[in-house]
Amino acid sequence: MVASGFNPLGWVREKIVPQTREKQTREEIAEAKKQAAEEGNRSIFESQPTVVEKPVKEGRTWAMTDIKNRDKLVGAKEHKYSTANFKISHRKLNMLANQISGKPVDWAILQMQFSEKRASTRIMNMLATAKDHASRYKRMDRSKLIVCLEAEAWVTKGSRPPKRIEPRGRNHYGVRQHPNSKMTVVLRHGKTVEEKKVERREKILKRIVSAGVTREDIPLRNPAPTWRGFVAKRRVNIRLAKNSNHESGHVDVTPTTISSRNRWRTFPSTLFLALLSLTATCIAEEAAFENTAIVRTAELGGSIVHVTTTYAIKSLANGQDRYTVAFSRKERDASSFLEVKIKGQKDPLEIRERPFYANAKFTEVDVLLPKKLAVNATLNLVMETIQAHVTEPWPEYAGQKDEQAMRYTTDLFVLSSYPTLVQRTKIKALVPRIISHTTPEVGSFASDNVASKSGATITYGPFNGIPVSTSNDFLKEYQQPITIRYYHEQPVLEVTDYKRSVELSHWGSNVNTEDHIVLYNAGPKLKGHFSRVEYQQLAYFSKSSPHILHSLRMDLPPGINNVYYYDLVGNVSTSRLNEAPAVPKGQPVRKPSVIEIKPRYPLLGGWNYTFTLGWDADLAHVAGYNKSSGEYTVEVPVMTAIPGAVVNNLEVKIVLPEGATDIEVITPYPARAMWLDKHTTYLDTVGRPAIMFEYKDLTIKHAQNIYVIYRLSAKEHFRKPFAVSAVFFGFFIFTFVVRRIDLTIHKKQKTA
Repeated sequence: MVASGFNPLGWVREKIVPQTREKQTREEIAEAKKQAAEEGNRSIFESQPTVVEKPVKEGRTWAMTDIKNRDKLVGAKEHKYSTANFKISHRKLNMLANQISGKPVDWAILQMQFSEKRASTRIMNMLATAKDHASRYKRMDRSKLIVCLEAEAWVTKGSRPPKRIEPRGRNHYGVRQHPNSKMTVVLRHGKTVEEKKVERREKILKRIVSAGVTREDIPLRNPAPTWRGFVAKRRVNIRLAKNSNHESGHVDVTPTTISSRNRWRTFPSTLFLALLSLTATCIAEEAAFENTAIVRTAELGGSIVHVTTTYAIKSLANGQDRYTVAFSRKERDASSFLEVKIKGQKDPLEIRERPFYANAKFTEVDVLLPKKLAVNATLNLVMETIQAHVTEPWPEYAGQKDEQAMRYTTDLFVLSSYPTLVQRTKIKALVPRIISHTTPEVGSFASDNVASKSGATITYGPFNGIPVSTSNDFLKEYQQPITIRYYHEQPVLEVTDYKRSVELSHWGSNVNTEDHIVLYNAGPKLKGHFSRVEYQQLAYFSKSSPHILHSLRMDLPPGINNVYYYDLVGNVSTSRLNEAPAVPKGQPVRKPSVIEIKPRYPLLGGWNYTFTLGWDADLAHVAGYNKSSGEYTVEVPVMTAIPGAVVNNLEVKIVLPEGATDIEVITPYPARAMWLDKHTTYLDTVGRPAIMFEYKDLTIKHAQNIYVIYRLSAKEHFRKPFAVSAVFFGFFIFTFVVRRIDLTIHKKQKTA
């Protein structure tokens, strides 16, 4: 019997176990496909016709649904995307839209990621999807999408959902309807952060305009208004004889009366000396200086106008140490403050006003330079003036709901005794709501537009090649007024009468200050009758008229106490006070006490309000004692500044302790009048010396301090106790004597 060679296990292993397959070459595969095609056994994948695909550029992918519209999508400038309607109020969703509107898309996604709002997650996912679609389907630059895409978002209400009943108590029910809305965003290409910085820097640099013909090391700019006080002080000696009685008025006051306006100095001179001085000065200064540029900036307000004039001067001769500034008579009479500085320095320069005739068209002021200038030397001078009562309401009457319009008139050219190469005038209002402005004709001085408006600023000029403008021919032919009408959104305030009384007490170690103020609203007068209903309606909707004064805020000294405020009717409780702690003597005041006064009635145009404000302070905070000389020095503020208001008349009364002698006064600026008076109060014997000052047309610049120096001997400290003791002792002696006098009437005894 012959054995069979078939092994079933080996056959199964051969069929099931994977074997190593040899790789066929391309020629073998092509030959096999050709043989299968001849036999008709081709694969179903090879039986379909082949499609030749067009090459696609690298980095561009398309969705199958957008193949037909891909030509429209290529180069798209924006991509719009929105969420579906979901249950949320459109007001709540609008707050998120305002948060991301106009911001880079990555910044918006980051804000939504860390937002606590419930809808922020949905908005974040929508922004991420919109960003991805914009870069993928519309081929918007992905590098710019990260930082440059800006989101424009808005919210719309969805469809009105069905109403449902909400059961309530006591057999009542309500209807509840949940709102729904959606958010839509539009993504666009924007500028990068660096591009925005460069654009902002170029915009700022364009505003910097050199006022000179030749570029200097430091370009000339219009300096911002800096409210600084005077540095120059005026010392006045008031001598009292120790044994004299000042009740008779025998005092030596130097000077007794200062009749010029604040900060201006007058010089008595004869006609011959005036002509001689003017002639000599004109000959000496014929070719002394040249103005390379003059830039005047007037900041319009209510009752005051702040004017800053910058002179870029060039010396034409050696040894020039005096520069002359010219003013028109109207500007000189309206100016209550004048200060000249070198640009970039804090200390003001000394000024001297030249004598002038009563009918002169202009006045001149000499500015003493700190050093003599050589030929072709340049210098920038900044002159700061404050003009009072130069604006007026126009129209003069306005209704309770009407707006407040003001009118300001000034001269077109800045007067100067020297030729000027370039001159420009800028007039700025508080808000960009200028009604109208004058457009004058200047002839050949201006090549471009004479007047241009940009926001709240009206610019006149530049004017080139201006000769000496103080000549009569120039004033008659070229000088002309310009008028600006503008809206002013703050009350126009004036203080018609201001009386301050400061009383010093050594025994009580106290300084009492009391102000009697008459406040006047100089805005347009009320047309018709006042309606309390309309006033309450405007206050409820926060739409009060700008010419109505509701409250007044004033800064008081720190460390004060016992503050009181009342008017003609009585005490007014509608006021708030924030007291600040006292400042050690010799250190600057950083935080004053603030009082907010609310008058008894709203102050409309043409109305007055009279009130009294007072407080006490520790004498040690404002006074000092010099042991070597035995002198006391007291610091007294001239007034309490009211923002934006001009003080027409001010009277300051400083009452010293009884028996004070050797009185000296240091004033920050000259007073119109100053004299010594007597003040008598309770427990006084001969009365107290009182120093009186009179001022006119003061602004916030004049809110400075008066220093009073006096002596007070030791026996004067005990004058009041001795007087009180003498009165009580005299009364005791009087009662002792009276009790021992028998005033009874005795009956005569009958004789027997």
